Amino acid sequence: MNTGKIVGALAALAATAGLVYAFVDVPEVIEYGKQQLNSLEDVLLEAGIWGPVIIFCIYMVTTVFMLPLWGFHMTCGYVYGTFWAALLIATTQALCAGAAFSTSRYLVGPYIRNSLEKRYGRKFTAIDKAVGEDGLRITLLLRLSPIIP
Repeated sequence: MNTGKIVGALAALAATAGLVYAFVDVPEVIEYGKQQLNSLEDVLLEAGIWGPVIIFCIYMVTTVFMLPLWGFHMTCGYVYGTFWAALLIATTQALCAGAAFSTSRYLVGPYIRNSLEKRYGRKFTAIDKAVGEDGLRITLLLRLSPIIP
C-alpha cells in the first residue's frame, strides 16, 4: 500500500471524527446508552420465558458480526441471578461461537481464500497446504515467526 493512500485514509478518518465530535454530544450518547440498557432490563423482565430466547438472538447477532456486548452480561446477571445467568451465557456463548465459526468457515471462507490467493499467490498456497498437513505445528511456528505477522 503506498503512502499516499494511507495519508488519504487517515485524513478522511480524522475529518469524519471531527465532524462526529462537532455534532454529537458525548454525554447525551452515554445517557442514551444507559437508557437502552435499562430498557433491555425491562424487556427481559417482562418477556418471561422468552427472555432467554431474546438473549440468545442478541448474542448471536453480536457474535457473528463482532459487535460489542458492553453491560450485557451484567444485565443478564441482574435479571436472572448469578447462577442462571452464568449457565445461560455459557451455553449461549458456546452455541454462538459455533455459529460464528461456521459462518467464517463455510460462508465467508471461500471469498477470503480467493482474496488471499490473489494477494499472496504461491506463499499463501504453500502455507495453506502446510497447515492442512500439520496444522498445530505450522500454526505455532507462524505465530512465533516475526517475519509473517
